[in-house]
Amino acid sequence: MVSATNDGSQLTELFTLVSVANNVDLNPNFSDANVNNHLTQLIAYVRRIASRQLDNPWHYELNFPPKWPIPENLAYTNATLLHGGTDGLAVGDLNWFPDQKAIYTDVEQTSSEAPNEFRLYHAYPNPFNPEVTIKFQIARASDVKLTVFNILGQQVRVLANKKLTAGSHTVTWDGKDSSGNRMSSGIYFYTLQAGSLSQTRKMVLAK
Repeated sequence: MVSATNDGSQLTELFTLVSVANNVDLNPNFSDANVNNHLTQLIAYVRRIASRQLDNPWHYELNFPPKWPIPENLAYTNATLLHGGTDGLAVGDLNWFPDQKAIYTDVEQTSSEAPNEFRLYHAYPNPFNPEVTIKFQIARASDVKLTVFNILGQQVRVLANKKLTAGSHTVTWDGKDSSGNRMSSGIYFYTLQAGSLSQTRKMVLAK
């Protein structure tokens, strides 16, 4: 990487590293006007770099360690992004979306002892109302995805989608879809994927 001089004479090599191709042109519609103004300035700055029209030396001020939680309000209203995550929830920190955070499920590790096999247990109670517990075990650390489907095979909710350590784990489903709507009575399937392994079982929501 080439460092820019004060007159910008060495920026040419840096320009070749900047691309605006294959980007998703989707405005999150952030609720905070200050965040929108900052992003507008940042996008304009990057576009000047990409078009070789930068009129100031290229520099970036790094403040480390950063403040956490970040002081900006990053809540947004774009409907696509509000359910654009792999779990059907909002992209980003759910602390900015308390309604979604309230229905978010987390994985509880009940044992760190590495089992000998990959296994998805029967949900209990089954039939259930209003909640059901799903237990599974993985023999080694893996990227794990636990998904609920309806009888038509349509995805209802992603209960877990993260890397987990070896051991036994449990997840509780409250019978709601990814938008927080209560599901109707009927048969549902839950599928556990861990690496190349997959297993599916059935559960019944009764009201």
